[in-house]
Amino acid sequence: MFSRFLRTLEKDGIVAVFHALKPDPVFMKISDWHQIKAGFDQPDIIRNLFEKNLIIPNMLVDDEILEEIRLAMVNDKMMSILYLVLTKNCNFLCRQCFQPERHKVRGEPRDSLLMSNETAGAGIDLFVRHVQQSVSTLETQVQFYGGEPLLNWPTLIFGADKLNRLIRSGELPSDTKLVVITNGSLIDNARAAYFAENEISVGLSIDGRKEENDLYRKTLDGKNTFDGIMRALSLLQKHGVYTSLSITVTPAIASKLPEIVRWTHALGVNSICFNPIGGKSYTYVEESLPRREYEKIVVEGLIEAFKTARGLGIFEDRVGRKVADFIDGVFTTCDCGAISNQLVIQPNGEIGFCHASNKYNIGSVADKNFMIFDHPRVELWKKALPIYNPLCKDCPAIAMCGYGCFHNVEEQNEDVNNLDLSFCLYSRAVLDFLIWDLYKQTGGDL
Repeated sequence: MFSRFLRTLEKDGIVAVFHALKPDPVFMKISDWHQIKAGFDQPDIIRNLFEKNLIIPNMLVDDEILEEIRLAMVNDKMMSILYLVLTKNCNFLCRQCFQPERHKVRGEPRDSLLMSNETAGAGIDLFVRHVQQSVSTLETQVQFYGGEPLLNWPTLIFGADKLNRLIRSGELPSDTKLVVITNGSLIDNARAAYFAENEISVGLSIDGRKEENDLYRKTLDGKNTFDGIMRALSLLQKHGVYTSLSITVTPAIASKLPEIVRWTHALGVNSICFNPIGGKSYTYVEESLPRREYEKIVVEGLIEAFKTARGLGIFEDRVGRKVADFIDGVFTTCDCGAISNQLVIQPNGEIGFCHASNKYNIGSVADKNFMIFDHPRVELWKKALPIYNPLCKDCPAIAMCGYGCFHNVEEQNEDVNNLDLSFCLYSRAVLDFLIWDLYKQTGGDL
């Protein structure tokens, strides 16, 4: 019998037959597939389908595969990411920013609180306790975040020094990465040199080339920011700091993503991440391009951008992560670290599980016994993941989706058990691309 997770995609007379939970496709002519479905014997093809659990002796095989994935999610204690939000304050007022607490122009108060060294130290100690109880095989990473984290330079230095001591002592994994996410405005020679000396990577935020970036990314007093970002990039490159561009996909660049990749290559950058705008944030730019039209353009653009980046030797993170999981045969249980995979320490010491908003705070570093594993609020999100969600059971892209962004769904006043429709569109498109790209890369062998 055929697995109930058997899915097919057809193109140019060829059919890709694959298991939705473990998409390792078998390619054949459509005529051969029709014969197999009609009961005609095709020994070599049937043997291949059997080996990949597409033809199974009974439904128990499907149940076992499904349960194996679910048990791995439930039983594993996963922790790999720490966000130290050094301040919510920022010297930029980017129109599309997804952290509304920072923006006085939107009617909410600006929070100028700076994280203290004591709070940073307590947050790092909490992270160490979680990592030491974790079975995660993911790379351990600490992100100095904001607002603009360089507004709190003393605590950034304190945190980096403490973390490096813990790495050297073996209390954190030796390959733990330290990353600063910054708008670049406060980077000078001394700070770039400090990043280089302490092996701190930088995620430099930008919205594209000058004419595109300066449409949305402004200083508090409305000045353009592109030239300052380019000065920061030059200083970081001068000191050999590993720098990735974190590129917000505004309506101004949505249809130009391959061009943006070629531009970054000309800058000498070999790592980029495209960040589409979602949730409530898109309402601040929607007059430029209706949301649904934007989402369709972005999905196509991301795939084309990945192909361009691959050809130029640039790592593109957004699609690149999906590609890596597909190649490794990994079921992407969650696309977001918020499901027990990350801690977010706010400037006041509150602990969150999502860095997008204060409303996800669920504890305090003052509580020395706090553990995020199996926290009820996190569990609510976990139960909405595709592997559990009945709305996802027939989706061919269930193995690579990981839901999308819970925050974006909640911001639109929807139940997280509903689907992130923009991410559904994206996941299905990436699956289609990967299936047929694999066929092309293998020379079209059947």
